[in-house]
Amino acid sequence: SMPPGSAEHVQALEGLAAVCGRLARSLEQAEHLASLRDALPPTARGRRGELALSRARILAEHADHQQEARDAARDAATDLVDGAPWARALRLRLRLSEGKEALEVLQELLEAKRANDDELAELGRRARAAGEHDLAIRSYRALLERDPNHRSGKELVGLLRQQGRPREAAELLEHQATALLTRGDAARAAGDMLLDLAALLGELGEADRRLVALRQAAAA
Repeated sequence: SMPPGSAEHVQALEGLAAVCGRLARSLEQAEHLASLRDALPPTARGRRGELALSRARILAEHADHQQEARDAARDAATDLVDGAPWARALRLRLRLSEGKEALEVLQELLEAKRANDDELAELGRRARAAGEHDLAIRSYRALLERDPNHRSGKELVGLLRQQGRPREAAELLEHQATALLTRGDAARAAGDMLLDLAALLGELGEADRRLVALRQAAAA
């Protein structure tokens, strides 16, 4: 018999996984991929991660193997560490997750600066619903840095006001409006933000800044 972890053993497992794949015996293929990953040394992290991701994708197609798929996707992300394959593993785990786990995955994507616009918006919604307001604010701010006219701007202004931070809300509106005024196709949106800013500045008792905002809104 072949010693576990030997080159021959690894080659045999690769062959078994390939045959099962061709025969559409996906669950058996997933088992062989798990055995193949276990046969590789811990130092082969890239290859181990690819195998775990392949296994996770297979298991994700089976309704009664969702937890195993999540675990495999988590293993893949752990082995791959970073880069595009790592992000693919996290996104598969996100697709299979709910609640706190989904929030954790979205936060990982945010921290790695790999979250797309939809993921940032989803993180904001989930974090706000979970009462993690600072995380929600971070995600919305990251989204608005990409697109000052994104609909999440209103969510963030409302959240800042709810948290007793109206001056930050005013600064945000001013920043958004200034960014939009430099775009020729966003004058109306900028005008609406300036009107919101004027109303907020009125509440804060900043009459001079309110007047400036109203003048800018009229000219937008």
